[in-house]
Amino acid sequence: LTPKAGHSYSLKLYNGNKKDTSYLLPQPLTAGPTLSVNDAVVNDTLTVTIKDNQQEKLYLTGHNYREVFFTKPLNMTTGVKNLELAISDLPKGLAELTLTDSLGRPFAERLFFAHYDKREPLMVTTDKDEYTTRQKVNVKIKMDANMPNSGLVSVACVQENRISLNKKNDIESYFYLKHDLGELPVRESYFGAGDKKYLEDILLIKGWSRYTWMDMLKAMPDDTIKQNSYLSFGGDVYWIADRPRSFKGDWLGEPIKHSVDIVNLAQPLNITTTTKTGAFTLADSNLLTLPGKWVNLLVIGKDPKDYRTIIKDPYVSFDKALASRAIPEDHETRPPENSSYLEIPENEHAHHLKEVRINGNGDDGLYGMNACGDYVCRFNILNCPNHPHEPDNKPPVKGQYYYTPANLLAGNKTQYLGCVANAGKFKGVYYAQEFYPVDYDKESSSLPDYVSTVYWNYRLKVSSLRDTGLSFYTSDITGRFKIVVQGITGKEGVTYGEKIFNVVKGK
Repeated sequence: LTPKAGHSYSLKLYNGNKKDTSYLLPQPLTAGPTLSVNDAVVNDTLTVTIKDNQQEKLYLTGHNYREVFFTKPLNMTTGVKNLELAISDLPKGLAELTLTDSLGRPFAERLFFAHYDKREPLMVTTDKDEYTTRQKVNVKIKMDANMPNSGLVSVACVQENRISLNKKNDIESYFYLKHDLGELPVRESYFGAGDKKYLEDILLIKGWSRYTWMDMLKAMPDDTIKQNSYLSFGGDVYWIADRPRSFKGDWLGEPIKHSVDIVNLAQPLNITTTTKTGAFTLADSNLLTLPGKWVNLLVIGKDPKDYRTIIKDPYVSFDKALASRAIPEDHETRPPENSSYLEIPENEHAHHLKEVRINGNGDDGLYGMNACGDYVCRFNILNCPNHPHEPDNKPPVKGQYYYTPANLLAGNKTQYLGCVANAGKFKGVYYAQEFYPVDYDKESSSLPDYVSTVYWNYRLKVSSLRDTGLSFYTSDITGRFKIVVQGITGKEGVTYGEKIFNVVKGK
């Protein structure tokens, strides 16, 4: 489209039988430069055409909004300049060409993709292309010879129809495209054979153009993330042995006046020392825990129940801010493709379990303890030292009156002022849930085993010097299965590979 001065242009979207929508395009400028790129998905050389109807000095900058790769001055003494830019030193992925004047004000932008053909695929092979149910599958994984010597990948083998195309998000597409461009039109692959032209069209309609020069000039240092900011876990320790009887409402306790040591019960050798006022910060190693376990902090003292530990989770406010800006996505609710693979054949039958009704009082504490470790024994004594682990203990109720070991002989009761939930206890960080595949050479069962995920490993080392082998067994589900391997390499890149095999009914 070559616009003419003094004319107006609009774009009309036809929407079937519904009302069409028109969008008015900006007015054409009578003077100024233009920027065009015929092939934006390239390897090491980018050809650029710049046209201008006036003499002026311009600058062509290559960048990715995080790093500037080059800036080339241009004296526009003629109407057209054709440039061949060597981009061999640019990292693989998306980058932007921005044409500006001497004050840094942009006139035009163009998105391009560097080193498209320099992929880092993984070679994934199996000893056969077809297996029977409950048969062993042997897999070999090797990095390309032109890739770094080693990498770290995850491996999954799942029933192919469980991977919905409209929800697929492999590491290669996300790292190089979706992270910066957002959601893309649904497609099986963006880097396979015949995908180059498709990506060219994507770059034409998904150009960033996210900043205007006025916004960039007004940007202040406070508008950017501070390098020294760090989201760290911490908290405070309070003294709660002497509760004021006249106090009403939730009572955290009194600030301590001396430093104390805190131990993580999941890692007893990891000790943290507070300040004199009870403040502390947890090291990253103190946050690690096993799947399904909690980080439980205990103050080392004469009586740990004399202290209360309050955790300050920095991610709470961070998550709330992200959630307020999140836009819910509508996903198509339909059965997976080839869902007949999940149907039970006519000559087989499923075992229907009888209905089981579970009744409970909602108490998920250990031996009746609440999150603070407080409990009431069968004799209505709060934190009774004679019955600390009895099965009939109950968590105390805020506002109720209980005997305590100190006032039991006098026959007086003390009001329980409540507990701050999850005080000193929170879910930690773990690498991944462990997956335990079935080994039919050691285990045999006549019961059907309809497992759609037959293998998963989240931390497998692979190499370009030798094969990495692994094995697993198929289940009783027949049909196509897909092995997906993806991870990172030693050059700050990502790698991806997959392999499909078929499973038939065993004789």
